[in-house]
Amino acid sequence: MSKHTPGPWTVEKTKSSIWISPKDDEDFTVVSIPIEYMKSKELKRAEADAVLIAEAPEMLRSLEGCLAIIRSDYLGILDAYCLIVDGEPDRSTLEEDIREDVEEYERVLADIEAIIARAKGR
Repeated sequence: MSKHTPGPWTVEKTKSSIWISPKDDEDFTVVSIPIEYMKSKELKRAEADAVLIAEAPEMLRSLEGCLAIIRSDYLGILDAYCLIVDGEPDRSTLEEDIREDVEEYERVLADIEAIIARAKGR
């Protein structure tokens, strides 16, 4: 999959459509949602979806930043609380409450990495 259109993106609503475009290239459309025949409830949902879609590049950028911070904290915990055996942290040396924290970090890191990979088409 090719690289996505860089953000930020903007949302513009006309009588017939909601347009999502790059802020610096409004002649290019990322998404067009036809709304001319939508009922009020459908229109409100389409508007909310458009705003969410338009924020996707910034959310991805922020999530990548969060990943770096969480990974650093995780490695810091391993460094502080694990014995190092053959150059690797030995999780069996962790106390139970710290082991639970480490496992939660690992679950969160795996989730974030998977989301980022899907967003980037990997």
